[in-house]
Amino acid sequence: MTHTHQPRYLHVKNYILDGIRAGHWLPEQKTPSENELTTLCSVSRMTARRALDELTSEGILNRIQGLGTFVSQPSASSSLLEIRDIADEIQLRGHKHRSQLLQLDEREIKFQFVPEPIRNIATDCFYSEILHFENDLPIQLEQRFINPVLIPEYLVQNFQLQNPSKYLLQITPVTRAEQRVEAIISSEVISELLSIKQSIPCLVLHRITWSGDKWVSINTFYHPGNRYQFESDISF
Repeated sequence: MTHTHQPRYLHVKNYILDGIRAGHWLPEQKTPSENELTTLCSVSRMTARRALDELTSEGILNRIQGLGTFVSQPSASSSLLEIRDIADEIQLRGHKHRSQLLQLDEREIKFQFVPEPIRNIATDCFYSEILHFENDLPIQLEQRFINPVLIPEYLVQNFQLQNPSKYLLQITPVTRAEQRVEAIISSEVISELLSIKQSIPCLVLHRITWSGDKWVSINTFYHPGNRYQFESDISF
């Protein structure tokens, strides 16, 4: 498609968009590099870079440093009204899930949103940090503090075989949950783990679960804002 009076970077954007619509590049497939686009579209490298940057900020492409530029998957979504296992969500979409255990130890609670009575607990709590992948792209960084009184065997579980959320739901019934969602500019470490630029917001879900009058877990879930969304379905 040619538009004589369009800026050159829009020619490059349309070239890529037309190729995606035509099925030349499917979700998660690599698109031409900046250097290749300079030849294919007869533009400068700066022009090619601007087109790729805009398509990335719009969530159409995903640029991973050292690997290249890929067509994004349609945005993954999660319900705000249910507590689900991320692996089940991914599998329901017909995609492949895997996880990487980053931390499993004891430490003090440091989350600022935690209510004062819980934050002032003297003893260390159990802590886990897991990075979840959907079709080999990072989709969620999960950080959990666990009440050791209710879940004393947490640190000896194999969370490569079973995710913490599924394990916790089997061990202790959740009777109440408090949630808060926000969009933030993440730290350099979290951006690197989620394979996004620091300029791309993270969608963050804070959740505290309770069983009766005892807290079970204090969780923070980070998601790449350019390929994830929360949704709710409310009927009256």
